[in-house]
Order: sequence, then structure tokens, then C-alpha cells
Amino acid sequence: MRTVNRVATLLLAVALLAGGVLVAVAGLLAALGRPGPLPAGWSATLSAVRWRDAPVRTVAATVTLLGLLLLVAELRRWRPARLRLTAALFKSLTVLSTTIFIIIVISYFYLSYFKSNI
Repeated sequence: MRTVNRVATLLLAVALLAGGVLVAVAGLLAALGRPGPLPAGWSATLSAVRWRDAPVRTVAATVTLLGLLLLVAELRRWRPARLRLTAALFKSLTVLSTTIFIIIVISYFYLSYFKSNI
């Protein structure tokens, strides 16, 4: 089920990215006074469609159901994957976290010194 979940999330991300790029291109072309990226017949068709039409309600219901199914799949509890924590891995994680902490502390004092001397 994790694979299905990841594929569904990937498809959703690609669809949102494509929609965002399409909106950005349409806005740029509109600012330049050129026709949009959609074919000419689509604009007339989409402006003539109303919410009370059956195809619009069918598409809206389908998208809503797919969104709810994806939400339920994401909210479902999964069995956690456990990693064995060996001594070497524990030491590596300790060194890494200590190094990051030291870098943050030094950066804080370095920046506050320059802030007070400006």
C-alpha cells in the first residue's frame, strides 16, 4: 500500500506543478497581450459551462471523491519501519548533532557580535 500511496502523491504533485506552470505561462502571455496557452475553442467552451450542468457536477464529484480517498490513505496509520541502532550509528548521529549544535551556537554569537558593532 505504501507504493500506491507514493505513486498517488507523485501524480498529485506532478498535476499541481503542471497546473502552476500553466497558470504562470497564461499570466505571462496575458501581460504581453498574447493569446493564452489553451486552444481557442477551449475558452469559449469553458466560459459557456455552468455549475448546474451535469458534466461539471460529475467531474467535481469525481475529483472530490478521489481527494477524499487520497486523504484517507494518507491519514491511515502505517506500521512504522524500524532501524537497528548500532553503536557506530549512534556515535555518528551523536557527532553529527553535536557538530550542528556547535555551528548554530557559533553562528549566533558571530552574528550578534557584528550586529552590535554596526
